[in-house]
Amino acid sequence: MALLGGTVAVAADRDEPICLAETQRLCAFVPVGLVQPCLEAHMSELSAQCRKRVGGINDEINRLDRDCRSDTERLCSQPQTAAGQRVACLAKHRDALSPACQKTLDAASTP
Repeated sequence: MALLGGTVAVAADRDEPICLAETQRLCAFVPVGLVQPCLEAHMSELSAQCRKRVGGINDEINRLDRDCRSDTERLCSQPQTAAGQRVACLAKHRDALSPACQKTLDAASTP
């Protein structure tokens, strides 16, 4: 945990990937392929950590597609069409993920 300007930043201790809350709040009804442009359009509303991560979102999406496709199909019964649904589902089932997907999700969760 880090102390920032008198407030406690718990990003290192949280269980959800960076930008998940912003994605669900600001871009919930945006098709999956258009999440990054949506976040970029709301840059001033993003947390500092999320703003830092927005530049690497496409790379993360590609890694999640590659490393977590079978886990998503196995664990996430709803179609993953809304922004943040896939990551939220994978985070919910973190303990049941394949090692490759777990590693990719953990990397997506690290600032």
